[in-house]
Amino acid sequence: MQGGYNIHPLIDALDDAKLAPIAAKALSHTLLMFDNFYDVEEKAKAGNEYAKQVMQSWADANGS
Repeated sequence: MQGGYNIHPLIDALDDAKLAPIAAKALSHTLLMFDNFYDVEEKAKAGNEYAKQVMQSWADANGS
């Protein structure tokens, strides 16, 4: 996925226990986050495990 209008709902879904695994997988494959990166980073710093997984995936370049 490149990014776009789907980004904010996916980031919001990281806080939903049922949707978080799906959202994390989708975000891990997303290339164009722009400033939305900081939203995921904020969730990761707040302890959201799925946001941490997304950040690690980006750091490892696993999403491509």
